Amino acid sequence: MRAAKRLLALILSLFVSMLSTLSFMGCAYEPIEPDDEDLTVVGQVEGKDVYLEELRFVAYTYRDILTAQYGEDIFEGDEADKYLDMLRELVYSNITANYAILLLCEEVSIELGNATVLEKVNETIAESVEEMGGMGKYKKFLKENHMTDHFYRFSTEISLLENELMYVYVDDLLLIEDDDEEIYDIIKDDFIVVRHIFVSHTTEGASDRIETANQRLSAGEAFGDVMADVGEDTDMTEEGLFILEGYMTQAYEDVAFGLKVGERSDIVSDENGYYIIERLEMSVPSLMMQFDYLKELYQTYTFYSMIDEAQAKLTFVPNEACESYMKDPFNS
Repeated sequence: MRAAKRLLALILSLFVSMLSTLSFMGCAYEPIEPDDEDLTVVGQVEGKDVYLEELRFVAYTYRDILTAQYGEDIFEGDEADKYLDMLRELVYSNITANYAILLLCEEVSIELGNATVLEKVNETIAESVEEMGGMGKYKKFLKENHMTDHFYRFSTEISLLENELMYVYVDDLLLIEDDDEEIYDIIKDDFIVVRHIFVSHTTEGASDRIETANQRLSAGEAFGDVMADVGEDTDMTEEGLFILEGYMTQAYEDVAFGLKVGERSDIVSDENGYYIIERLEMSVPSLMMQFDYLKELYQTYTFYSMIDEAQAKLTFVPNEACESYMKDPFNS
């Protein structure tokens, strides 16, 4: 479940990431008013209303995750109910993500509706519209991603509040370690270094490709050679990747953290695809070269673990409108 939450967070952040890469054009766009259906209350989290626009976005997001893993036609035919139940569990357990952040922000007096934050939200929307080529293409973008302008603005505000909350946790409340010497020791003790051969579930013949890669390794071919030939993770290098718990999916970590240095896993499958994982020895020069990045990584994932802990205490309580929608979410 943790990996799914991470993916949703990444999807939401994708919509607001343009803020850091665009130059503001100076235009302003009035919010697009959602219709009454979009603002249908479908349930609550800790007394906060959840609207259909959010439920719909989360449902479509996890539909894409499930169909990538199990097939495009899983919501049709004899097993449709099984996958709808799986979808419902994912949606209901992960729709609490935004509200965990909101509640943690409220604890430190960071509130929705801050004028400075709302101004930044408006800038983000304006930049998005300009980058996409105008309001028409922006509306098309929203439709294709099953979003409304109202929910996009809400998600953007949550993302900005989340950034402010992390700053408070590190610099004001000292809830997250910031001392370099202490973090160096944490990296040495808690991180491992791995490299992997990854094939996405969406790749044609994915299971055959990863099985062939495993056979080549068993026949004595160098891991790096097979990784370069078969692997689809463009960020993976011969030197490997520093990871700590919470960085990858649970299925991946269960295997990776159980390997000894120099050991290689069998084929591992998670919701993203197939992996063959090799654990590498940690290089101190490599650690020092990447220290600033690893420090930020440690602080970020410590922060996310705190959000996960808060989210685990929350429950989405659906109402009749929600249950009705989730019976047939993609034809509603």
